[in-house]
Amino acid sequence: MTTRRPSRTVKRGAPLSWRVLIYRVPTEPASKRVAVWRDLKRLGALYLQQCACIFPDIPGVTEEVNQVAAKIPALGGETFLLDVPKLSLKTKPASSKPFAPNARTSTPRSSKSVRRSSSRK
Repeated sequence: MTTRRPSRTVKRGAPLSWRVLIYRVPTEPASKRVAVWRDLKRLGALYLQQCACIFPDIPGVTEEVNQVAAKIPALGGETFLLDVPKLSLKTKPASSKPFAPNARTSTPRSSKSVRRSSSRK
């Protein structure tokens, strides 16, 4: 008798929630770190950078990612799961000015100058 997995499909055009998993696994032995990476890639996680991935918050995927995340502390690592709020196409950000195409950006400058140290005398 086989158990049926929950559906991983979402209605087209429906707002989708996301979850971000940030984790650390000790570098040695590498086999543990690679096993976590393979499990998450198999589930369809998209890597934002090393040890930080995002995946859709849909039944089936969420449960399996939670299972992988639960294994990480036993490997000597740590995890952080973050929920990304669901936004519809009608929702506007509180302030869109920083994202405007012609927005001016200024780089903060230090009032102190930096001196180089030299070992030459």
